[in-house]
Amino acid sequence: YRSTKNTPVTTKKAVVDCYSGTLPDHNKIGLNELTEDDRFTYLTLDTDWKAPFFFDVEEQEYLDTSTRDLRVENFDASYIDIQFCYATVVAGELNIPEDHPLFTRAEIIQNDYDHTLRLHLKKEGGLYGWNAYYNENDQLVFKFLKPATVTPADNQYGADLTGVRIMLDVGHGGIDIGAAGRDYYGTGWTESERNLVLSKAIQEKLESIGATVIPNRTTMEEMVTQRERIQFLIEQAPDYCLCIHHNSSEDKGREGYETGYFTSFSQAAADHIQKETEKTGLYREYREIWFYYYVSRQTACPIVLTENGFMTHPYDVTRMLDEEAISKKADAMVQGIVNYYLELNGYDLPGAEEVPAEE
Repeated sequence: YRSTKNTPVTTKKAVVDCYSGTLPDHNKIGLNELTEDDRFTYLTLDTDWKAPFFFDVEEQEYLDTSTRDLRVENFDASYIDIQFCYATVVAGELNIPEDHPLFTRAEIIQNDYDHTLRLHLKKEGGLYGWNAYYNENDQLVFKFLKPATVTPADNQYGADLTGVRIMLDVGHGGIDIGAAGRDYYGTGWTESERNLVLSKAIQEKLESIGATVIPNRTTMEEMVTQRERIQFLIEQAPDYCLCIHHNSSEDKGREGYETGYFTSFSQAAADHIQKETEKTGLYREYREIWFYYYVSRQTACPIVLTENGFMTHPYDVTRMLDEEAISKKADAMVQGIVNYYLELNGYDLPGAEEVPAEE
């Protein structure tokens, strides 16, 4: 990534790891146990082979799959399907307690050549992040994130985020400067440096209302590779991840702000960031997009990627350098995070108009 970031590449580059070997003609899955701690639910499975599986959220509508516009109006899937390839046998039962925060029941579906485990969600759209790994006993573990508990508070943003772990993915760094641009006076600036400045403003404001903030870099010298970013995300296991970037284009006329997401359960988080940023009036164009950015493809938690103006447009660059504008951008993102969690916990959003009761 470092060697090819700013160098034109004319040959195909491998983006997956390939392994030679054989696959089983059958596999046995054993439903071992369902356990919980304060932040996660763990589903542990016994398996003869480390065979592939498919993880899908179902009965979910997307805007236009024919054009690969996989944005969603609302994330309202009602169940999760985990299809275990080559699994000719699924043994045991999975009993879901009535008070379980995520699931109501589980069922095993026999397909033509394998089996699917269907987990019915307690509420529509009630998936907040997941990860899968093999433990020290070679058991397959699915780790599901529980929604963080947030309460209203008398502060600028209207909520107390104590206990909420928020990762800031600060784009680029080290020898990777990201995009480059110039202001109206011809002074050069780098995306890497602007990302860091904005992320520090966001961190200070989040910490002021109790959040635990975990940036993946805090200096200009640090170089965090894409794989290191993913490993850091998995190890830190945050409740929310906000990616900080600034855009660029060969079309010097392109400008404005973008919010991006990949997983459908990140849609609500992205929506709140988008709405609050639009309220600032700092940009002349605003877009909310679905795209397969590297970090945002991960599933451990809701991930929102922000492109805070174009380095290649002087109008946007001016607002990247103005301290008041930076503070407004940071306020908008913090308010977007707060609103996401208030809505998730069933509270009215700050500034929401009260609907008068019917007489």
